[in-house]
Amino acid sequence: MIIFDIDGVLADTNNREKFLIDKNNSEVNWGMFFQDAINDLPLPAGILVAKAIINYLPQADILFLTAREETVRATTINWLSNQLQLNPNCIDLKMRAKGNYIESVKFKEEIGMQIGFKNIDLVFEDNPLIVDMWRSHNVVCYQTSSGLYID
Repeated sequence: MIIFDIDGVLADTNNREKFLIDKNNSEVNWGMFFQDAINDLPLPAGILVAKAIINYLPQADILFLTAREETVRATTINWLSNQLQLNPNCIDLKMRAKGNYIESVKFKEEIGMQIGFKNIDLVFEDNPLIVDMWRSHNVVCYQTSSGLYID
């Protein structure tokens, strides 16, 4: 199995980071952060790698694993479908349940345990904590550029 994170690997979240920066010490607006994902620009290098793997290894089992909430599943699938020229019905996507605020690293580790770390061939991830988690389980993980992380 090959796993791709979305935000920071395939999708440029710079346009949404304004919802994570709290100027008045009030709650971060996660709802708007996730809802605005439809406006994400693609990260060219990540899209190129994903397309290459999809096109040259059509038998590969590919999972898109994101800490986004289920509330934006349709938006996320449409975005992935458009950017990667995939049939929306063929996209394997795991997301956090609505209202599940478990830390991203714990969420992804739980998914890794469910899959079985030995069954994961390769992961593309940007968050250094999550990269370290994958590597601690002896999973090969390529780290893309690091962004803004709030969990």
